[in-house]
Amino acid sequence: PMHMDGISMAYIANGKRHVIPDGQAEMYAACGGGAIRVCGGASRVVSELLEPHSVRLGMRVTEIDYNDEKEVKIKCIQMTDKNNNTNEKDNPTIIKCQAVVLAAPPKVLARTITFLPNLPKQKTESMIATPTWMQEYGKVAVSFPTNWWRQQRMSGISIDH
Repeated sequence: PMHMDGISMAYIANGKRHVIPDGQAEMYAACGGGAIRVCGGASRVVSELLEPHSVRLGMRVTEIDYNDEKEVKIKCIQMTDKNNNTNEKDNPTIIKCQAVVLAAPPKVLARTITFLPNLPKQKTESMIATPTWMQEYGKVAVSFPTNWWRQQRMSGISIDH
């Protein structure tokens, strides 16, 4: 679980530092008090839960056909370089499965994947209207050999607004 005991720091819109008292970090943490961090990152969850070779990297999903009740067909194109470019002339790969887990911002899914049959209009409009959380912010991850801040009664949470 995310360690939230201790003092937290927040930088607010005017650029000044604000100290969040011990016990109040949960109110400010992006995902709330139930947030957890996974040792090895989110990719470890995928690795642990899925069979070997059931995840294909370097593919861009272009279409999800869920017309058949027993089988979903995913159409995807191989990426051609590290900038996620594709060659639209390449033959697409069709992957057949029983279910699909979409783990991208709703706005991105609605704008980049064709769903067959079409999603309801209200669903698509809602997906497009959903803000992509923190899209304007840079993110930084830092790792230290020890949790030195806990000895100073700090939570380790930093918030910029």
